[in-house]
Amino acid sequence: AFAKEMQDATKVLPRYKLYPTENIYILLKLDTKRGKVWMVQYGGGSTRPAETPIKNYYIASDDEGWNGRFELYPTKNMYNFIMVDNYDGETYQVQWDTDPSYRVIRSITNN
Repeated sequence: AFAKEMQDATKVLPRYKLYPTENIYILLKLDTKRGKVWMVQYGGGSTRPAETPIKNYYIASDDEGWNGRFELYPTKNMYNFIMVDNYDGETYQVQWDTDPSYRVIRSITNN
C-alpha cells in the first residue's frame, strides 16, 4: 500500500536519470524506480555507442519501486558512485569500468 501511495505521489519525478562521469564518453543511467544502473557510452572518434548494465539485476521489484526511490552520488573516485535507497536508507557501491570484471553493485549497509 505504501509503495502505491509513493507511486502516485512521485509520478512527476523522472524514472530514468543520467549522471556524468569524469570520462567524457561515459555517463551512468539510473532507473530511479528499481535501482538498476547502466553504463552509457556515446560515440566519439573510435568510440562505439553502447548501453551496458553494470549488473544485470534490479534492487527493487516493480511493485516495490517508485520514481525517485534511488539516487546516485559521485565520489572522489571517478569509477565509484554511491546509490542510496530513499525508502530504507540502504547504500550501495556502484563501480563502473570499461572492463566488465570490474563492474560492481554491492550493498554497503548490509556488508
